[in-house]
Amino acid sequence: DYIICTIPFPVLATIDTDFSPALKKTIAGVVYDHSNKVAFESPRFWEREQIYGGISFVGGPTTLIWYPSAGLHSARGMILGCYSSGPNAAEFAKRPIAEQIAFSRGVIDRLHPGHGGDLVNGIAVNWHKIPYSLGPWPDWNAGSANGRQEGHIDTPEFRLLQKPDGRVYFASAALSQTPGWQEGGIQSAQGQVMALARRVAAQGANRAALGADRSRRAA
Repeated sequence: DYIICTIPFPVLATIDTDFSPALKKTIAGVVYDHSNKVAFESPRFWEREQIYGGISFVGGPTTLIWYPSAGLHSARGMILGCYSSGPNAAEFAKRPIAEQIAFSRGVIDRLHPGHGGDLVNGIAVNWHKIPYSLGPWPDWNAGSANGRQEGHIDTPEFRLLQKPDGRVYFASAALSQTPGWQEGGIQSAQGQVMALARRVAAQGANRAALGADRSRRAA
């Protein structure tokens, strides 16, 4: 049997495994970035301002407001009042959840005066606090968060985790050149499935050749 393991590395580091010492050390040393989102349900007031999807960059600890591009002209929708990463996100996540929601509401109200009161069912997600994630994506190139590492990841740790440890392979967006995106997870999974398929095919060919050789000798 083989395993393609997609457990996030901060979680995997807490699990008792029989991986090689070098691999255990590498997994434990993968540093993840911080990232937060705060979202609200609301009447789609932004469409009355001719905003149909897209982003308003507001700076500060919340970084941006993100308007939905789905469900246009419906009565209600979800609006993001915060999507941040890096040091700003690390500091913002130290605030109580209620304060994160209130702050994000205030940011939206300043950009869209009078509409802070329209926002209901606020929810905040701090990825490093999610038990089965413990972070959004690795910061492979230290200090290069917020997407600046994309396409430029080639650390020894990154390369080691591309290789199997015995019969265990690793795949996730974290092991792609786009570690913060779903497409990275697909690319990583496809690459590891293909690597495993080549390995199994080669083993099958070797067994067939060995069997044929034994048959010739027996004859």
